[in-house]
Parts: sequence; structure tokens; C-alpha cells
Amino acid sequence: MTEADPLVMKATVVLDKPSDWTKWLFLRKDGAERNQLWMYVDPSLSDDQVKKIESERPLEKEPQDFCTRRLPQENEEISILDLTDKEAAQYELWLKVFIRQEASSLGKKRYG
Repeated sequence: MTEADPLVMKATVVLDKPSDWTKWLFLRKDGAERNQLWMYVDPSLSDDQVKKIESERPLEKEPQDFCTRRLPQENEEISILDLTDKEAAQYELWLKVFIRQEASSLGKKRYG
């Protein structure tokens, strides 16, 4: 999401009293859940229960996951050629990171 994205909303919580922590944690949890990260940072879980990010393989995505201007119809395949320049750039950047993480993940399994 970008600063121009209407779905992005910023909120500031000042931690002056104990009840402020509930609001702060809600905002942290909301952001972590939207980015599929809460299972890695949930403070209510013990160390043994928290998922370890270094043991996870990176999630694969398809070009249609980067298509933001419209929702694909059921059974419609969207290729990188259907993406806008901005969407294609985001996909290509994600793909570079994915390939690096996948190589790292495979290396750890092979040697570690």
C-alpha cells in the first residue's frame, strides 16, 4: 500500500496509562494480522507456541495477487502482462525477494 492508498489509515496512541496499552496492542495486532504476521509476534503465546519465521518457507504468490485495480473473475487467469506498470514492478520486486528467501530456506534445510 502507498500513501495515496485510501485504505491506509494512520493512528497514534500515546501510552499515558495502562488502558492505552489495549488500544496500542489492537493496532499492532490489526496490522500484523493484515500482513499474516500475528502468529509470529503474538505476546499471549509462549516461546514454544510462537511460529518461528526462520523455519517457514516463503509464500508463493501469483501475478493476480498484485492486481489492485479490479478483482479477477472466477477461473480468470491474470498474467504479468495484464498488470499495470506499477503492479508489475511490485510483482517483480516481490519475486526477487521470494527467490532469495526460497534459496535461503532450501539452503537451511539442506545444510542446517
